[in-house]
Amino acid sequence: SLETDSDAGDLSYFSLAAGRASRHIDPFIITVTPSGETDHVLHGHEGEEFLYGLEGEIEIEYGKGAQGNLYILKPGESIYYDAIVPHQVRAHDQQNAKFLAVVYTPL
Repeated sequence: SLETDSDAGDLSYFSLAAGRASRHIDPFIITVTPSGETDHVLHGHEGEEFLYGLEGEIEIEYGKGAQGNLYILKPGESIYYDAIVPHQVRAHDQQNAKFLAVVYTPL
């Protein structure tokens, strides 16, 4: 389990494939707790991401400026996107949330 703090809130990652070496796909259960911060710093990286909502609601800010979109993911809903586009995943409406994230990273 890994925890990080950012303007997206406090994210706790539980790896579902920690025992497998040299993998391209990383599945995680991620719990996000709102931090109260309001800055939205978007980051991009190579690969693709698939998110599936489990509990609460999350926001996915995808793309910057006029080309950007904001998606709200509820339990049972999913989104699949190219991670090279700057993005941020965070709690929606200051509520705790949990989701499945499957991240593909090319070597």
